[in-house]
Amino acid sequence: MKAHSPISIRHKLQSLSLVLVLTTSILGMATTLLFSLRMEYQNLDRNLMNSAQVLAQSPDVIFTSVSYADKAAQIMKQARALGYEGAFFGGDTLDAPELYSIAGDAAVGSVFTTFYDAAQPATEKTSEFLDAYRAKYGKEPAAPTVMAYDAYLTMRNAIETAGTTDAEAVRDALFTTDGFVGAAGTITLDENHDAVRSVVFKVVEADGSTVFKDMIEP
Repeated sequence: MKAHSPISIRHKLQSLSLVLVLTTSILGMATTLLFSLRMEYQNLDRNLMNSAQVLAQSPDVIFTSVSYADKAAQIMKQARALGYEGAFFGGDTLDAPELYSIAGDAAVGSVFTTFYDAAQPATEKTSEFLDAYRAKYGKEPAAPTVMAYDAYLTMRNAIETAGTTDAEAVRDALFTTDGFVGAAGTITLDENHDAVRSVVFKVVEADGSTVFKDMIEP
């Protein structure tokens, strides 16, 4: 997948104020952490945008790292309703059709990281998976769906490599994964058993589509 960058996401990140609002999901409850320049934080209201204290900090960015796109969409709508005009950033859970279908215009311009871009197939398995998913469900898969499929393929490959279902043997085979071709890209586990793969940046357009903007190679 060729990386091309009409707008450098990395340069934009470097120019931002270091005041961020980070929202995460803990046991299903949205919890807000506000980071200041001194990297101090405080636990705020469980409903992010019900707390005027958050927007009183005039953050440049609200980073929504919630469990799924529907929750991020609600945060975006609430923030815009309270007058927030800054940017929204997020992770791969925002890479789902529900983000725009729920948030509408509030989601436009949001930037998130994900693992692949359907418009630029990473491997031969990308189109194979997308065609099968669209035929069965009649919609685009969310990024975590593609990753779940790759996790299944990687585990099945480890079992086949080990030649047994013995837990330790499968584990050892899994740890040696190197260059395995999945739907979201090629999978390699490093010495810490972490997957080494590219990070893709996408932005939400005015029509609700998401467009590739940049890619960072590991």
